[in-house]
Amino acid sequence: AIEYSSDGCAHCKMTIVDARYGAEIVTDKGKVYKFDDILCLKQYINENKMEESKLMLFVEKYSAAQNDVTDAKQAVYIRHEHFATPMNGNYAAFVSVEEARPFADSLQSDILTWNDIQ
Repeated sequence: AIEYSSDGCAHCKMTIVDARYGAEIVTDKGKVYKFDDILCLKQYINENKMEESKLMLFVEKYSAAQNDVTDAKQAVYIRHEHFATPMNGNYAAFVSVEEARPFADSLQSDILTWNDIQ
């Protein structure tokens, strides 16, 4: 679990504070990397040329309690400035399209998948 206000982001090195946007990588060897923004996680994977198929990726559920994560590859996302994430990725993760739909409609935003995050 991410220790909020204590753990640092593996990508940007900032202290991880906001539980709505935390994320983690667990490698096939059990090494854990923690992030303060979903975009930090995605950029870290790309910059380090990590093979996603060998990684477990977790993101905090936007509408859930702290340390309530879901599989990042199965989650759906909304990107909007309403989600003022620590590193301005502005992505929020949801478990399903049904959960995300009210946010997407009210923000006039599209529902995205893991592969849409850049």
